[in-house]
Amino acid sequence: MSSDLPSSIRLNEPQPGLFQRATRALSQRSYPLLHLACEVMDHSGHRSIAFEHFYGLIRSDLTARILVQTGGCVQSGPFMGMTLTQPTFWGDGDIGSFVVGLYEQELHQALRGIMSSGVNKVLNVGCAGGLYAVGLARCLPDAQVEAFDIALDAGPFVDALAAANGVGDRVQFRGGCDPGILAAAVQKSPAFILMDCEGYELELVDPLRVPGLRECTMIIETHQVDGVSTEGLLLERLRPTHEIQIVSQGPRNPHCEPTLRGFSNLEQWLVVNENRQYEQTWLICRPHS
Repeated sequence: MSSDLPSSIRLNEPQPGLFQRATRALSQRSYPLLHLACEVMDHSGHRSIAFEHFYGLIRSDLTARILVQTGGCVQSGPFMGMTLTQPTFWGDGDIGSFVVGLYEQELHQALRGIMSSGVNKVLNVGCAGGLYAVGLARCLPDAQVEAFDIALDAGPFVDALAAANGVGDRVQFRGGCDPGILAAAVQKSPAFILMDCEGYELELVDPLRVPGLRECTMIIETHQVDGVSTEGLLLERLRPTHEIQIVSQGPRNPHCEPTLRGFSNLEQWLVVNENRQYEQTWLICRPHS
């Protein structure tokens, strides 16, 4: 522990000047500060605002180092060669992990399969800053990509990223999505749908309301709604029409990535940590042939 900080402290109690001292310690690469941050819990075990502050500082520092080292060019994975822009729309955007090539590694095999299939329509529901929408447009040169997000201020980020990667003419930001909009988008022809919409998948993924989904290949990130995973109901709805693979959150090995070889072990793991609050699952859904 840095001598600049006390060895034991509860950060949910008033600590004058603590953030300033922590920032100074961080700038000196005193990453034992993380051990202090990990102890920053309130009495119910939830992470406090101070924890999030410390964690964000450390991640921002690591992301900046990766961007300087790589120029923002994705180093490996299915989106290798893609150029990332700053700032990001969604927190730190997991930019470090994305550039290294390990972000949501569990989906890489399925994404490569989609890319090799040559689909010509992609719907990215819950696109945030457009990493997947733009990445898929780069890898599917004949595809038109429609990107949806309820946060309308994501639009300029998506547009800027698409322009930086030469696909601005094929990526359209369309704002929010509802069952009617989705039904219209897949009415005439099937699409590949990548969906991450924080539980709203229960409204959207319903073949009774959106019949065109029966012919669409989908990757759906599940979420907890009122403490219950959306996975069960989605499986019930889609099993009659789709072959479904349940993919669970898995391991990754940051030590194998050349980009991270100059980082300490702790730094490597912080870069690839996706900061999930529960074990993540995805549904990879392919229509019955």
